[in-house]
Amino acid sequence: MEKLIIKTTDVYEIVWYLSASDSITIESVEVLPRGKQNICQFALSGENLDQLQNEYLQDKAFVNIKSFRKMLHQVNALIEKARKQAKQEGGAV
Repeated sequence: MEKLIIKTTDVYEIVWYLSASDSITIESVEVLPRGKQNICQFALSGENLDQLQNEYLQDKAFVNIKSFRKMLHQVNALIEKARKQAKQEGGAV
């Protein structure tokens, strides 16, 4: 069975997956040009990711606000780190 990988730039979607299941893994974080400011695209994988994606897209994604908030801070830190690294490597962030 092929490993499902979801790519998204939606921070709330990323945080939903990571806070909803301990089996979700960040495969990569890529900085992409988008207008004057770059954005980060996360590639995620893990068990039941397709089910979690369906819940999110069908507005059925309920969260524990404490774990969601904690994960949001962690994801924002990863985004900031990726942007700084891209800027150091010569990208316009």
